[in-house]
Amino acid sequence: MAKKYYHKFSESLHINSAWRPYFVQRNSFDQECFDEKICARPGTSEHQNGYTVDIANLHGDKYQRMKENAHHYGFHQSYQKESDGLQIEPRHRRYL
Repeated sequence: MAKKYYHKFSESLHINSAWRPYFVQRNSFDQECFDEKICARPGTSEHQNGYTVDIANLHGDKYQRMKENAHHYGFHQSYQKESDGLQIEPRHRRYL
């Protein structure tokens, strides 16, 4: 996926967040979030399962390309609509 991304956009695919231990999620939630719609409570974050990443600078054509092709590489956008009460996260991809 990274090779195809580079070929299309002439820049590397950057991961700005991946696996997080419980204490890091706790610290982030306590100091930055205060809202369960924006950040997952510690112990419930998909980042704690080791299969989830946040991709940096994913907007416009880059987001559209990822949306159309990431599933070919096993990556799924977990939070696609607000039906579960969580904020939509275009950058958030879980490997299935």
